[in-house]
Amino acid sequence: MSPFLPPGPVPRPPGPRRPALFALLATVLTAALGGCAFGPVDSGATVEDYPARGLAILAPGSVGGGFDSRARGIASALNKCGITGQDITVSNAPGAAGTIGLARMAGRADDPYQLMTMDTVTLLGGEIQNHSPVSLTQLTPVAGLTVSTTAIVVPARSPYRDFASLMRAMAKNPRGTKWVGGSLGGPDHITVASLAESAHVTPDKVTYVPTGGGGEVLNMLLSGVATAGLSTLSEIRPQVEAGKLRILAVSGGDSPKDLGSPPTLEHLGYGKDAVNAIGGVMAPPGLNRTEQRAVVALIDKMRHTDCWKRTLRDNDWGAVWLPGKKFSDLIHRQRGQVRRRPEGGRTRMTTPAPIPDNKRPLAPRITAAAFLAAGFAVLAFAFSIPDAALTEGTDVGPRAFPLLVGAGLTVVAALNAVQCFRGTDPTQDRAAREEARVTEWRPVGLLVAALAAYCLTLEIFGYWQTSTVLFAVVARVLGSRRTVRDLLIGLALAMTAYLLFDRLLGIHLPPGYLRLAF
Repeated sequence: MSPFLPPGPVPRPPGPRRPALFALLATVLTAALGGCAFGPVDSGATVEDYPARGLAILAPGSVGGGFDSRARGIASALNKCGITGQDITVSNAPGAAGTIGLARMAGRADDPYQLMTMDTVTLLGGEIQNHSPVSLTQLTPVAGLTVSTTAIVVPARSPYRDFASLMRAMAKNPRGTKWVGGSLGGPDHITVASLAESAHVTPDKVTYVPTGGGGEVLNMLLSGVATAGLSTLSEIRPQVEAGKLRILAVSGGDSPKDLGSPPTLEHLGYGKDAVNAIGGVMAPPGLNRTEQRAVVALIDKMRHTDCWKRTLRDNDWGAVWLPGKKFSDLIHRQRGQVRRRPEGGRTRMTTPAPIPDNKRPLAPRITAAAFLAAGFAVLAFAFSIPDAALTEGTDVGPRAFPLLVGAGLTVVAALNAVQCFRGTDPTQDRAAREEARVTEWRPVGLLVAALAAYCLTLEIFGYWQTSTVLFAVVARVLGSRRTVRDLLIGLALAMTAYLLFDRLLGIHLPPGYLRLAF
């Protein structure tokens, strides 16, 4: 009988009642059968029928975050690459730096079908900062799988061109050099405290803004609230490629060559200050060694699949393999490192001021009003077109399609305007409210200028020519840096629309100077 299958009732045979003797015999028999089925515990044998039913993977963070991406990547690799045909469900328990999920997993003791993704320093720091009654060391370690490259970044317009200049600024004005990163007690927080000590600054003078990571970090940096920030490479890569952020240094992995090969903290002489979290998988407390080995064997098969290797590439993760005891030893060692840094816990904390409900973001309301006005303008233009369908007896006249476009634009703009003018929902969390407050006016202005230029040059240069250029310009403003590709896509879309309206429907669009010969 496998320990992974729920045991059925065992009928008691009739016979004399000798409790002590039968208990002894039952114990010996159970041990013997267990040895026959699985072999000695130290033999390295695995249970072939695991998993015999569905698995549940808990991500102790929000959807889209690192814990969640790791959980869904594991589930996808196990199913799509044929490791197991059993159902795998992923659930989320965000909050308190992962300790809410930690407590939930601790309550599922003795069940090898419950797994949890995590990373070491974030959970350990959250455990200490939140005075969690449950310790990460109480769970059963399965394996360490990933290491994330952390980037130290500044806005593109920042005066700091290299890491040395940023460190000099922190030494000169520690309170004015505002840092933003992940949760309290996490790797970002501890790294900033360590860097402050290297700059001969007591950590309690440093301004550090703890966030949930990802979008909040970007928000603070792009709005100018923070001087510098720490985030995983996968989260900030799009903004770096768009030219909005500049990487000064990286830690925890190889320097990304496609992003200019920024120096590592180790290369700059700050290797001791970097705290690298290892991402991995844990199981509930109480698993025996055979059950632990079976889970480790399953994850070991998974990590060799092409599906998992693709997940590593997509998330800019480095691969590590720390099974069982090796992962446990790392967790205990890093727990000691985190506990030995009380200075990090005293780092001065600031949080963004809450947004009053009466201070609603202005730019979305202006944009909504402009689109609504544009919808009415298209409708007015459409009604000014003579309807040939009434005079010539055709089914569809030139007025029909402008009316359709104008009506659709007006409806969408009206719905957007209603949502914007209602204001910020007071039930939104701080991250969403802060994101609503921050507005990048430069892209808005560039898009308005591009549309104005399009309207002015449409009759001169022609529909398909100006539409092609407009598509490439808008893509550039929104972050694309593949100009040739964008021009080709814009040309294909513009030519398709031109031929559809001008040639098939007889609705003539401005040809411009470069008239088509067909």
